[in-house]
Amino acid sequence: MNFAFDVYDSDNNGYLDSNELKNVLYGMLDMLGADRKAHDSKALAAQIMKDIDSSHDGKISKGFILLF
Repeated sequence: MNFAFDVYDSDNNGYLDSNELKNVLYGMLDMLGADRKAHDSKALAAQIMKDIDSSHDGKISKGFILLF
C-alpha cells in the first residue's frame, strides 16, 4: 500500500487529491482490463473523496490509506 500510494502521489506531498485519485481508478480499471470509457472515473473519484475525506480538505492522507 505504501508503494502504491507513492506511485500515485505525483506531487509527493503525502496526500492524494481528486486528480491523483482518478489516476488510481484508471490504474485499477486498466489492471482489470475494463473499458475506461464505460466508467465515469471522475464521478467515482468525487464520490470516494466525499465518503472518505473526513476533514473536507480535498485530499486523502497516506496515513488514512495505510489504516486499511
